[in-house]
Amino acid sequence: MLKVPKKKRSRRRQKCWIEKRATYSHINLIKELTNEPDDFRNYLRMDEATYRHLLDLISPLIKKDDTVMKRSITPHERLSATLRFLATGRSYEDLKFSTCISKSALSNIILETCAAIYSVLKQEYLKNVVKMVVCDDKVLFVKEVFAADTVVLTEKEADYKMMVGVAFADDCMSVFVEGDEAFAMRYDFLKPYNQRELNYQKRIFNYRLSRARRIIENTFGILANRFRIFHTCINLNVDNIDKVILACCALHNFLRRNLAHSYTPNDVFDCEYISTGIITPGLRTGSENLLDLASSHNRHYTTQAQDVRKGFE
Repeated sequence: MLKVPKKKRSRRRQKCWIEKRATYSHINLIKELTNEPDDFRNYLRMDEATYRHLLDLISPLIKKDDTVMKRSITPHERLSATLRFLATGRSYEDLKFSTCISKSALSNIILETCAAIYSVLKQEYLKNVVKMVVCDDKVLFVKEVFAADTVVLTEKEADYKMMVGVAFADDCMSVFVEGDEAFAMRYDFLKPYNQRELNYQKRIFNYRLSRARRIIENTFGILANRFRIFHTCINLNVDNIDKVILACCALHNFLRRNLAHSYTPNDVFDCEYISTGIITPGLRTGSENLLDLASSHNRHYTTQAQDVRKGFE
């Protein structure tokens, strides 16, 4: 019997223009943008000094060694590609043309860099993390909710950090989802009282809950406006989406502290005039791409859920 030799797999050749990354990559554009501070900030969502500081923080985690075959992708290239992915929501297939990095490499680089961003920033900028899904009358996104000495129903909630939907009782942190009457009430869900059963205390509760919801929507609107990946369908595995969200929230708090004058100027915030009751709205997440949710027909709730809501009156 004759033995038929196996055919060797032909190695897929890398495309020529990807091999010329030093010539065609957007790194050359970024170098030119250092002469135009506004354009640099618009491109990477931060100024050059803040970008260099962030790059110094994460470089030890994302730096790779060169090999005999080829030069490694530098931390600068990795971070800039990741920030463009978060800022625009572009697909890997689209992003490979401006970065001159293959789609398969980008899929690894961006997730690794997101994890590195969260790793270096979480200790200082994200104290406690609680993952939950938060919706209003339209489907939003999986949000990461952060707690850091904030009570959702007091005056302290207006720092616009990623720390929403949080309340405290008996020195123990409890987390609640805040929504409207479209949803059935639960022990971990706060919603306003029906207009037909309002008294003075319930009216105050409704006002405070409405104010908390406004702060939450405004905060997420700022985040989504700066990182427009939240305006698209995030086409990633669910486990990987966590890395992207955590990185965005860490960057949000990082930029709020280090670059507040340009990242969050005064006109992006809601402004409430107590004397007149007039509210000037700030940034919000657009609802044109969101799906309507059907109202829940379940109006029954447990005694525990009722007691939890009464505890905030």
